[in-house]
Amino acid sequence: WNKVYYMLRRNKPQQLNCALCEHAFLKDSLLGTVTFRAVYKWREQHGIIMPFQLHGSAHKMSDSAKLCIFCTQFFDKNFAAL
Repeated sequence: WNKVYYMLRRNKPQQLNCALCEHAFLKDSLLGTVTFRAVYKWREQHGIIMPFQLHGSAHKMSDSAKLCIFCTQFFDKNFAAL
């Protein structure tokens, strides 16, 4: 049973959370990429509190954040033209 469980778990499609809306999506579905700083500023402007571990973390703020296609529209001026 353990071997079957391990094989099923290993072949399961990987899911990640969108950095903005935090909904789980298949990894390949997260098409947008921005910096965590951009996500932090957007959330701050809309009154959403960021997790404590991101405050004052300069190296984390410059890392890339993956976004779902819906949340990508908030960072792409030409989104409607796609």
